[in-house]
Amino acid sequence: MYLYSQYMIGMFLQVEHNKFQWNQNNSYQQKQFLYNRIFLKL
Repeated sequence: MYLYSQYMIGMFLQVEHNKFQWNQNNSYQQKQFLYNRIFLKL
């Protein structure tokens, strides 16, 4: 169950990451920074 939840979290982060890639507006760099901060804390 633990591995499954980790897998789901990984998939969710990948989807969020893809959203950031597609949403390249003025706040793209800020979003990418926040994503990296969240990712490094896991």
